[in-house]
Amino acid sequence: MGTDIRLIVVDLDGTTVGETNEIAPAVIQAVQAAQAKGVRVAIATGRMYRSALRFHQELGSTLPLMSYQGAFIKDPMTEKVHHNITVSSLGAEQRLDYFEHPDLRHKVSVHFYINDELYVREVTDGTKDYVQRSLIRPIPVGDLRKTLATEPTKVLALCDDPALIYELLLGLQIRYSPEEF
Repeated sequence: MGTDIRLIVVDLDGTTVGETNEIAPAVIQAVQAAQAKGVRVAIATGRMYRSALRFHQELGSTLPLMSYQGAFIKDPMTEKVHHNITVSSLGAEQRLDYFEHPDLRHKVSVHFYINDELYVREVTDGTKDYVQRSLIRPIPVGDLRKTLATEPTKVLALCDDPALIYELLLGLQIRYSPEEF
């Protein structure tokens, strides 16, 4: 007895979107073939909404777009926001304090995503790489604390040193429960 597939949910980076930052024609064809059989296709991604929207359109999805690891779900067709979870301003400030410790300040680049805009202290090489891939213009503000009148949807720390990333991750796991992470 076969199961009728009614929904396919795809990720973007490293799954649907490759190194070229484009969807391969074979993937588009497979999605279109599934849609022709009545299967609905949705996107769930860690990207910001605006960065993922072009892929949503390219795949011809008619479902809401799940972005920021599911923290923000919006229907591009109706503009209705179905789900919006933010990081508290206090939580964002605590994480910023952690990542901007004097020993880390020039090793870690912190991004705040507020109202689907990217705010940074300054545009670093890591920020430039991220911006090139996401096609989003960063807004440098100096002290990110100035942005915290509005709670961010996402706080991201970028670093090129795998050992430091591991050390930072361990520190976060000690400070926060999995629910707070």
